[in-house]
Amino acid sequence: MEAEGARRIFERSTEHGFRYKRLVCDGDASAYEMVKNTYIQQQDEDKENTNDQPTSEKFLAQKEDCINHVIKRVVSRLTSQRAKMNVLVEDLSKKSRLWLGNADGKFYGGSGGRMTDKMITRLSESYGMAIRQGSRLAKDMEEETAVQLMKKKYMAAFYHNINDQNKPIQHKYCPTTSDTWCSFHKSKYTNQPESGDKVKQRLDPIWSILSKSKNHGFISVRGAAAEAVIIFNRGRVGLLPFFDTLGLDVNYSLLKSSLAKDTKCLAKAGSVVAKRDTVIERKKQARSKSLTAERDISEYGAGAH
Repeated sequence: MEAEGARRIFERSTEHGFRYKRLVCDGDASAYEMVKNTYIQQQDEDKENTNDQPTSEKFLAQKEDCINHVIKRVVSRLTSQRAKMNVLVEDLSKKSRLWLGNADGKFYGGSGGRMTDKMITRLSESYGMAIRQGSRLAKDMEEETAVQLMKKKYMAAFYHNINDQNKPIQHKYCPTTSDTWCSFHKSKYTNQPESGDKVKQRLDPIWSILSKSKNHGFISVRGAAAEAVIIFNRGRVGLLPFFDTLGLDVNYSLLKSSLAKDTKCLAKAGSVVAKRDTVIERKKQARSKSLTAERDISEYGAGAH
């Protein structure tokens, strides 16, 4: 049906005085085979051109694959591979499961495995980005050079997302220029670490309270932790009753300053919560699509035919 529709559209275009130069396909070659010689056949029938070679070069429709469909193919292949590995895991004994899985004993799929839905999405999107960036850079290159460039882009998309203790090996295919998207190489130009440690992030509120000029004992750290807890739960205005108990002057300026800092903190927290809700909603939609796909018993798959 799609191929027939494309053929009719191409044939009718000349009635309106124009020709299609390209056909964007979703991987199905039958539609392209149906339309690629449409204008050549029309020229031969009208006998307007007797030189076959120039006609073929001028009027032959060009095929271009949709990048989004290529991304769907990656998702389809990774999902199929995960399902295949999960079936094998269920049929084998515990000892064989560990041998079949990864070296650390974790399975290929499942919530505790390596190939999660999030990883599949990340790999497919990185693959699509590699195609877009590589195609722009390789436009004016020789074919062999362009192929090697595209291959390097694809390998960067794969290696960058696979965690490795040897970071130079993990990011060896990533761009090394100052405008690189790779955080590992970008940190070399910005003098910033690749990512913050989670433990450090948890201790930052306490560390910001303590003095950096000397060491602190248990009592000081406990007091700073208590202050950090009060600020987290009630804001800086929560410290005012404590100040009053100590006999400190709780005046209007202190109250105004505390409220201003709390307002700024609430605004920042609201932004963080909004982003988190967006991520949760996306995961919910992805989960719903995954369940729908599992219930779908049709034989169609991206690039499967």
